[in-house]
Amino acid sequence: MNKKYYIIGLPDSGKSTFLAALGYYLICGGHNDSIYKLGKNDDLDYISDLTETWSKCEELERTNINASFNISLQLIDNTGNLIDIIMPDRSGESFRNIIKNRQIEEDMLNDINSSDKILLFINPSKISNDSFIYEIAPEYRNQDAKKVEIENKNKMHEQAEYVELLQHIGRVNKDATDFKIIISAWDEYEDYKSPEELLKNKLPLIWQYVKTNKDLFNCEYWGISAQGGDLTNEDKKKELESHINACDRIIVVDEKGDISNDISKVLV
Repeated sequence: MNKKYYIIGLPDSGKSTFLAALGYYLICGGHNDSIYKLGKNDDLDYISDLTETWSKCEELERTNINASFNISLQLIDNTGNLIDIIMPDRSGESFRNIIKNRQIEEDMLNDINSSDKILLFINPSKISNDSFIYEIAPEYRNQDAKKVEIENKNKMHEQAEYVELLQHIGRVNKDATDFKIIISAWDEYEDYKSPEELLKNKLPLIWQYVKTNKDLFNCEYWGISAQGGDLTNEDKKKELESHINACDRIIVVDEKGDISNDISKVLV
């Protein structure tokens, strides 16, 4: 059985960290009740490099804008079926360029059209806070409108960027696209009961768009903390490094709010 996923997200949305944690979980072994085990794979160099960095609780380098990696994994499910997973990994800037240039590269278009599901990564901690008129500094209120427009001509709120990205994808697919919307850095939002509740409350523009366009998007909602915590916090980093099995620091939350460490569940 073949499954093809396409990974989408703006810069710092958690795509590479997810792949690193997934690689570690599959290569080094998670738990006996895992959905998937790793099958026979000839080339794991790229994902192994990510995994090594992740296992040391080190920050991953951002994917180069000109780089594109096709990750191919053979997995075995808990009934013994062989499943081939294909996931292209591209930089967040390459998706931002779709918005800037209002066009999609042909190879990306073909990958999206041939994918069974799209994994859309969103990191709320990297989304700008909403601005209110009363919060605008007086020096901007008194500026000439044309000057303010020039100063802000390259600014688009990240929620609007995601909506525009979804609009482009909705146009290129004839049928409704199956999405798994993945909220990254879930360790910062554990007070929420479910990933969809968080999206609805913190990122309402994105939530409203996918909800009102059910003819274009079939969505699942997931919360993932692939690192398990903030690596810039030294106390938290020491806590994460203390895990005997690094898989235990992974947090995965499904649509019902059930929590586990099995990051491979996202690929079901």
